[in-house]
Amino acid sequence: AACSGSGRTTGPHLQHPPFPIPTSTSEGTGSQATAALESRLGTLEEEYAVQQMLLRTAVGRQSRLERELEEARSTSSAKSREISLLRVQNTEYQSEARRTQQLCQEMASGRRSARAALAEMASHNARLVAAFAEKKQEV
Repeated sequence: AACSGSGRTTGPHLQHPPFPIPTSTSEGTGSQATAALESRLGTLEEEYAVQQMLLRTAVGRQSRLERELEEARSTSSAKSREISLLRVQNTEYQSEARRTQQLCQEMASGRRSARAALAEMASHNARLVAAFAEKKQEV
């Protein structure tokens, strides 16, 4: 329904206003009642505009937060894949380190064996040289 002379329409929430409407002539004339209603309507329209602005702000914030959440999920998923890959690589590196350690132990053992063999050969050569020198003096 339109308010008289204002050109404004009221919504269903304004059909039963929460304030008293003057009805008797002792409370004022019809034009005063219309002015009071139009004033109240103006206040409500201002409040509605504020609420609309707050709603737009909230919707914008919600949209931004949803994008941030999706980005965080995407980042989290990428980090999970990266962690899985790093775990596989770590396992491979640990295996390689064990193989390298085993090779080093084998090389150290081989060096000890070679030194022992060289010492034995040197001792054998020393005996041969001593025997040769003894035979040479006999001749």
